Amino acid sequence: MLLESDQLDIAKRMESNFANSFRDIDHDTNASFWEDDESTGFITGYPETYLNYIFKYNSIATDTKDHMARIVKRFKDRNSSAAWFVGAQTLAPEKVKNGLVDLGFIQEPRGYSGMLLDKTRFQFSTMLEDVDIQKVENKKNLKDFVNVFQIGFQLSDLSAKFFQGYFRTRFDKPEQQSLFVAYIDNQPVGISAYYLDSGIIMIHSVSTLPEHRCKGYGKILTEKSILEALKFAELPVTLYGSQMAERLYQNIGFDNLYMMDKFIIS
Repeated sequence: MLLESDQLDIAKRMESNFANSFRDIDHDTNASFWEDDESTGFITGYPETYLNYIFKYNSIATDTKDHMARIVKRFKDRNSSAAWFVGAQTLAPEKVKNGLVDLGFIQEPRGYSGMLLDKTRFQFSTMLEDVDIQKVENKKNLKDFVNVFQIGFQLSDLSAKFFQGYFRTRFDKPEQQSLFVAYIDNQPVGISAYYLDSGIIMIHSVSTLPEHRCKGYGKILTEKSILEALKFAELPVTLYGSQMAERLYQNIGFDNLYMMDKFIIS
C-alpha cells in the first residue's frame, strides 16, 4: 500500500512513538535501548518476544542479510527471542522480509494495523451507568491495570512483572502518558492508556477481561484516553489495532492507515 506524503509522515511518527516508549527504561538493569543510523531496538535478555524488539531497520548495505544477522546475534548471545517489525521506516521492506525468513524468523499471519482518528467523526459515548473509570494514581490502581494487561494480552508472569515496573515510572506524567482502569462494583474489568511523543498521540493497552467483552467497555475506555490526551495536545490520534478490535476502532472514528508486519524468532 502506497501512502501519500502526509500519511507516510504520520506512519513514521507512529513507529517513532512506539520505539521511544521503550527508550528510557530504567527500572530493569537488564534492559538496553539502541538507536543508530541503521536500526533501532530494545533488548532485555529475557526469553519473551514482548520484551525484545527491533523497531526499525533502514540499512541500504549490499550485505543486508549479513548485517541483519549481526543484529540478531545481539539477541541470540543473550538467549532472547525477538520481534522484528517491518513498517514505514524500513527501507527495501521486501528485501528485509526475505532476509528475516532466511534467518529463521516467522511472519505473523497479520501484523499491526496502524490507524488514524478522523476527529470529525469522533463523539464520546454516553457513559455506562455501571462503570467507574479511574486514572491510575496509586499502587492499587497500578496493580489492577497490570492484572488486566496480563490477562488481556496473555502475558507470562515475567512479562507482567517487567511491565509493572515500566508503568510504575510513567503513570504520574499526564502530559506524556496516563493509564485508566474501568471498574464494576470495585472490580477491574478493562484498561486503556495514551502516550504522547513524536508529535502524535498513541492510544495503547486497550483491553477488557474476556468475560466483560462486547459490552461497550473497550469503546468508552478508548474514548476516555482520547479525550484526556487531547487536553494536553491537539495532535493526530493514532493506534495499532488487532484484527479482533479493528471494527471497534472504526466505530469510534479510526481509519486504517497502513500495516506494520511483525516477524518472530525464538
